[in-house]
Amino acid sequence: MCLTLIAPWVSPGSFWPSLFAAYSFVYILPLIVFSLIYWLRPPRRWALVPGILILLSIPAWNRHVQFGGNTDSNEKTGFVVATLNAYSLHRLKLDKKQVVQVDQTKSKQLFPEDMQPDIICLQEIPRSYIPRGPDWGISNSYLFRHKNSLLVSRYPIEEKGKKSFEGSGNSIAWADITTPLGVIRVFNVHLQSNRISQDADAFAEAPIDEAKTWQVWRKILRKVRSSTRLREVQARWLADAIQTSPHPVLVAGDFNDTPQSYAYRIIRQGLNDSFEHGGSGFGTTFAGRIPGLRIDFILGSSDLNFGSHKVESVDFSDHYPVLTRVTKVN
Repeated sequence: MCLTLIAPWVSPGSFWPSLFAAYSFVYILPLIVFSLIYWLRPPRRWALVPGILILLSIPAWNRHVQFGGNTDSNEKTGFVVATLNAYSLHRLKLDKKQVVQVDQTKSKQLFPEDMQPDIICLQEIPRSYIPRGPDWGISNSYLFRHKNSLLVSRYPIEEKGKKSFEGSGNSIAWADITTPLGVIRVFNVHLQSNRISQDADAFAEAPIDEAKTWQVWRKILRKVRSSTRLREVQARWLADAIQTSPHPVLVAGDFNDTPQSYAYRIIRQGLNDSFEHGGSGFGTTFAGRIPGLRIDFILGSSDLNFGSHKVESVDFSDHYPVLTRVTKVN
């Protein structure tokens, strides 16, 4: 538990196992709470240990769990931003097409009727995909794509830029968009993936065999070590780009890291997290085998305000769509 609490300040480049500590916070905290309850009936001295750990973890609670949601009276003002890792459109594309096309019936089910997005940041979009009209619910949209990311906007795009990283297929792209709240720089983010999903599935499904199990486990560790170091480099570049932006910023996308991670902490400096303002529950965004993970985020400058925050539990990707309403600070 102590390592999970200091994980946001531990550079993965110096100590890459801190990634596992960051991921484990949402699982360890309930165990600590149950330990406290157990040792309090009847009271025992050991109850001091989980009690102290819970007190030390209070600053991290807001990043992982919210009760209720934002009921801002300005809910109909501003605009709605969404982010989605589209999982290479495996579950959203029309079948048997050489040129990838989106099933518009499915894509319309991604977002709730009361929060149709005005700006959408998409990751893991095949390069063979050609947008057709309102694939994502926005007619006459402005588009900006870079590698496997796509930004879809209802509002005009003025300036734009992109960043690719050596040794990585992931990237960051940004666009200055003229919104009803003024020009905002929107970063569409896809940080380095751990690339262990298939290995983890094989590990879980394989018969018990000590040699093979250890071989798969070592392969997973090598990938995680390499990925965390690449992700730190990418996060540092993004943090610098945010700080030097001439406009208020929105940062939306798949960080492949949790709110207890080093990457999240350095990216978030000076920004608000939409989940903390309008979310509820654990805000889980990853639909894979590892439960309870929030690794997709929408962050914004302090002069922007977040209203409702929603995560749609639709089965069209291994991530859930994340949406929030953006307004001006009163």
